Amino acid sequence: MISAAQMPFEIAGQLQLTSEGLRYVGVNSRTICVKHKFGYPSDIPVTESKYKLIKLLSSLSIYSKYLRKVDILHYHYGCSFSPLAIDVRLNKLLGKKIIVEFWGSDVRQPSVEKKRNPFYPGADVYGESDQISNRRMRRWAKLTDGVAVISDHSFNEQLLEHFKTVYIIGQRVDCSAMDKEVGRNNTQADSRLTIVHAPSNQAAKGTDSIEKAIAKLHKKYDFIYKRIEGLSHSEALGEYARADIVVDQLMLGCYGVLSCEAMAMGKPTICYLMEDLAEGYPFGLPIINANIHTVHDVLESLIQQPDQLVAIAKNSKQYATDVHSHEVVAKRLHYVYKKHLIHDHLPGIFDLRGMK
Repeated sequence: MISAAQMPFEIAGQLQLTSEGLRYVGVNSRTICVKHKFGYPSDIPVTESKYKLIKLLSSLSIYSKYLRKVDILHYHYGCSFSPLAIDVRLNKLLGKKIIVEFWGSDVRQPSVEKKRNPFYPGADVYGESDQISNRRMRRWAKLTDGVAVISDHSFNEQLLEHFKTVYIIGQRVDCSAMDKEVGRNNTQADSRLTIVHAPSNQAAKGTDSIEKAIAKLHKKYDFIYKRIEGLSHSEALGEYARADIVVDQLMLGCYGVLSCEAMAMGKPTICYLMEDLAEGYPFGLPIINANIHTVHDVLESLIQQPDQLVAIAKNSKQYATDVHSHEVVAKRLHYVYKKHLIHDHLPGIFDLRGMK
């Protein structure tokens, strides 16, 4: 049985879902993460420290306690436990197989985004930098022997400048848990249409444009709008479950975990997808494409014709099950792990999101 560890920081619950999915397909995986402010669980929680020496000692302790017998160390978001990825370098010297998975802003390059995305909110929004992204990719290409994993195809060209092999596997969502969430929250005292928006970063999500559109629509139509902020993840899921429409982001050009969760709940989901990226998603993507200029008209069409939401909801749920179920994604990752253990990687980009 292959064993793995998911580290070091949680990203919207993705690391824990990765471990749970891998255990389902027969991989002994545990999550070893710094405690998260939104309360995401971790199999082995780690206490964060601002002191570099304590970080390094902590990473050595983690190795001695948990990682000595683990086959694959899976680092997420291009991060490590210690400065300059010292812990990763030590683990590689000790013969461990290292995998890195990128999630978006860790490899996004402002110079590229400014050229291809007219709505890119700017480098300051997530502290993005060409120099930092390239340095991060160069470092991890050496540590992983030129192999990277990513959730979607948004950064293929950037990754191929540094990595020999790139696997696209998809974001993860627990579809059964989303069903239960909807079941727990399917009673509404108010029968009006409910639209929710949950901005983790208002500037990046286009919140101002969304709420201007909402204010304008409120002058003509009677519906409920909720901005979801400051809640734990479980509390936020309850709000999504009571919604009729979920608005994700209108500026970054690709969809993220919130869209996956919303689709898994059967919620029509609005998100901005860059034209050249939209065509590269698995067939049948039900996301309703809108940007900061079109969101008013898109929402108005849905408000005027609520019957169309039924078909979108059904397709959304099916798409999430086929493409983003954490158990399905784990099968793809298991495939990557098996290849990585024997270093059987062909050069190129391999989109595994069609694998079920």
